[in-house]
Amino acid sequence: MKKSWYLEEYEEKDYLHNKKLQLKSVLLKKEEHYHCELCWNRLSSCVGDLQIGYYESLSKSWICETCYQEFKDLFGWSIQ
Repeated sequence: MKKSWYLEEYEEKDYLHNKKLQLKSVLLKKEEHYHCELCWNRLSSCVGDLQIGYYESLSKSWICETCYQEFKDLFGWSIQ
């Protein structure tokens, strides 16, 4: 039986388990951007990109709103 992608990501991304995340605006120069750690959606200050996300400071990881809502219980996330 093949594992779902989110279970593979859960196992591989142990640095994101049980973390406190901060809801933040992405404030970057136009050519700079981040990606959601799970779905790879783009976060930046550019029109058309996601401009708000959840940030984990130790790993410097960003999580988009959709992935946060879908996986907060699985990963054990809370808001700081």
